Amino acid sequence: MKKMQKISIAVLVLASIVTIILIIIPNNYDNYGINGSHTERSGQRTGQGDTADNAATVIDSATGLPTVTNIIAGEFPSLRITSYHHPFEMDREYWHNGTLSLSNHLSAFEDVDIRLRGRGNSTWAFGDGKLPLRLRFEEPQCLLGSGHIARDWVLIANHFDLTLMRTHLAFYLSSLLDGIDWTPFSRFAHLYINGEYVGLYQVVDERDIIPGRMQLTFDEDPTISEYLFELDNNSLNSGIEGVTFFMANGHPYDIRFPRNQQLSTGHLEYMQMFVENINEVIRTRNFEAISQVMDIPSMIDFYLVQELFKNIDVGFNSVFMQVRGQGENRRMYWGPVWDFDRSAGNMYYWYDYHHFHAAVRNDFFLYLMTVPEIFNLVAARWAEISSNQVRQMLGYITYMVENYQANFERNFERFPIWDADPSPWWKTHMLPVHIRETDSWQGQVEYLLEWFNGRIWWMNQVFVEQGELKDWWMDYLNARVEQ
Repeated sequence: MKKMQKISIAVLVLASIVTIILIIIPNNYDNYGINGSHTERSGQRTGQGDTADNAATVIDSATGLPTVTNIIAGEFPSLRITSYHHPFEMDREYWHNGTLSLSNHLSAFEDVDIRLRGRGNSTWAFGDGKLPLRLRFEEPQCLLGSGHIARDWVLIANHFDLTLMRTHLAFYLSSLLDGIDWTPFSRFAHLYINGEYVGLYQVVDERDIIPGRMQLTFDEDPTISEYLFELDNNSLNSGIEGVTFFMANGHPYDIRFPRNQQLSTGHLEYMQMFVENINEVIRTRNFEAISQVMDIPSMIDFYLVQELFKNIDVGFNSVFMQVRGQGENRRMYWGPVWDFDRSAGNMYYWYDYHHFHAAVRNDFFLYLMTVPEIFNLVAARWAEISSNQVRQMLGYITYMVENYQANFERNFERFPIWDADPSPWWKTHMLPVHIRETDSWQGQVEYLLEWFNGRIWWMNQVFVEQGELKDWWMDYLNARVEQ
């Protein structure tokens, strides 16, 4: 009870701060989702406008006033899959046929042909009836007001995140930062499979190289082609070294583009040498040399999202990077962000809001953050976004609670995790005690707000106040790289 009282007080204080800040900062809370955002290579962001695409309006001919039709206000859209094979009962990689319908949305449709299969790793293994999926339309389709058409889409279950929002919030913050080239489109939707409700899902872009998503160019010449690659320890189990992934400085990297028939041995060998060269350059800790091989603005924004969320995966999985440009303009860029369900205090280890995390767990960031020029740029960027975009993200959490709480709670009516006896394996073995003992969605969100408030305070001590705490951590990081 005392813990919840402290949480409630912290939330009230934080809500007051957010309210004051939102008077100053314009918000885009007129929608519950994130449009896939781009920063053109000139540095100008495009595609950022959110619109209320789950509200269909027509003009009444008698009154001349707009009226809402076939839409339930405050209700997320619904996706309905019909398939002979239930995807949760099939092997993860097995593609099979079905149809998809969308309701409670301006762009509603019925019985569109799709193929579908499972996806994910730990969620697929331990999801307890709520599993992540991949959808593939027969023809490219605009989905949930995305603003672009595509064949492939991802349904994220977020089953281990009892707020259901951590990955969505990381996407939201990333979409506000112009250093990151592209952030996946993201919306929430209720999902039904063969008439059965299976929970609230996050519908997002697949990480494709197509118009409206990432913009990279393939070339048969490995030194000219552009690349999307991922730090991905799962490759050690699911890939083939030298065929689908390569090793560099002891870490596995999966090449996501080019892929399949386009990906040659020459591309793999080139990328291995490229990443090994990046590692050698950052170990010099020479800012000018690093800036010749790495895009610094994307590194800073990507790092700050990872550090703010204290994302567990940052050292081994779901860290995406790109190689873009030609000649003296060729650089490694960071992004997109992906997979934040095990972040912001949502794991039984590294759950506190103190300490450097990304700067310790990721070898790239470990060396980069000991470069004085880069640390100073990161500190200046944090001072800027912590009082603007980060506060806007906190206000967005409040907005979601005020407008869509019933939608989130409906997920837990289907999966009554609070009262489950015995508790599912992942809850007792993966989550920290304070999250296991919080027995409502609203309580989980209150804890998340409290955690972010603490994390912002800690990062301010390091990057803004820059007192003894900053000095201690810089000594620690420098000692690590000099071992």
